[in-house]
Amino acid sequence: MSSTWSRRCFITGMARLKVALVCDWYAPQIGGIEYHIADLANELRARGHEAHVLTSTRGAAASDGTIHRLELATLPRWNVVGDVRALRRVRRLLEIERFDIVHAHSFQSPLAHIAMLAARQLAIPGVLTQHTRLAPSAAAWVKWTNRCVGWAAWPTRIAAVSSVVADQLGELTGRDDHVVVHPGLALRDWTRRPPPSTAETVITCVTRMFRHKHPDEFVRAIPRVLEVARTRPLRFVMVGYGPERGRLERLARRLGVIVELVGPLPQRSDVAAMVARSHVAVVPNPNEAFPSAVLEARALGVPVVARRSSGARDIISDGEHGLLCATSDDLGFAIARLCDDPALRASLAARTGVGLEWFGWDAAVERHLALYREVTGPHPRHSSGAPAMTVGAYAMR
Repeated sequence: MSSTWSRRCFITGMARLKVALVCDWYAPQIGGIEYHIADLANELRARGHEAHVLTSTRGAAASDGTIHRLELATLPRWNVVGDVRALRRVRRLLEIERFDIVHAHSFQSPLAHIAMLAARQLAIPGVLTQHTRLAPSAAAWVKWTNRCVGWAAWPTRIAAVSSVVADQLGELTGRDDHVVVHPGLALRDWTRRPPPSTAETVITCVTRMFRHKHPDEFVRAIPRVLEVARTRPLRFVMVGYGPERGRLERLARRLGVIVELVGPLPQRSDVAAMVARSHVAVVPNPNEAFPSAVLEARALGVPVVARRSSGARDIISDGEHGLLCATSDDLGFAIARLCDDPALRASLAARTGVGLEWFGWDAAVERHLALYREVTGPHPRHSSGAPAMTVGAYAMR
């Protein structure tokens, strides 16, 4: 590591950590977990730590050797590891790299559990973060697998990305020591823009078009918006990809509404530009764990309509940064209300930046490092540099 890093460690009193971030899903796949792991790795490296990614996703290798794409058989439909050699391979990699901590992601990722077991066998501290709120059938399966193999005892700590996920953790794992650690957003890439001045009012929904994301809730809300809203013209836009696109097109035709299905955009900056040109952003999924689309819209200064039962409740306060809805029917009324009331939209937009720094990566990395320091102790066994400093609390906002 460079002398610049050495000076930085001396000044801050921060011990360098070598962290393994583990999940079946990673780039070039697109999704919230994939983005989060890549961003967390980059932000850790920017602060002088060494972050590696372990994944079963095929793709290009990193020139610096920090992305380990394990050559293991996977189950095509779910894109997860399904190889009896996996534990031996992961354990050997952990032994060679001598990580200070193994941070695995998602209860639904077999590779995450394999890494937690290998870390436990090697006495390496481990953290397992759950990124999704599970439907009843999936939750029952998770509890059954825990009864069979006891995976919930393997991580040193279990974390949740939001309060709605944390609500499930005790029931699923039988543990009461879980903690909420909100993800971060590169606020510099999602800066506020002037409100759009188009003749039409634009309502945008950014979501993957998968059944569990409930994209149909947005399409089903449109007739109610058109029935209630006085404002015209209205333009409804969906940004994202997935197998449900054809079903959404058929649903729109059956309901007699027009919705523009943009498809996936190549860069997150393109998504930011699209949302910034909107008057209202909608996140219709009632089960979303930590909807990054809500956080991105808030950073851009765009009022949001989302479901109260989702992790949006951790990101926006109802009537302060946006509107939270109890039912799918309420979704249409809330969208119509914002379409008809420019003053309300401006009032909400004016407050979206208040307290937003909590969700910036500077604060998010501190939350992760606080958890890492807790489980590794003040002197990580493989780190080099000065003793670790105490990082701020990672309690909920």
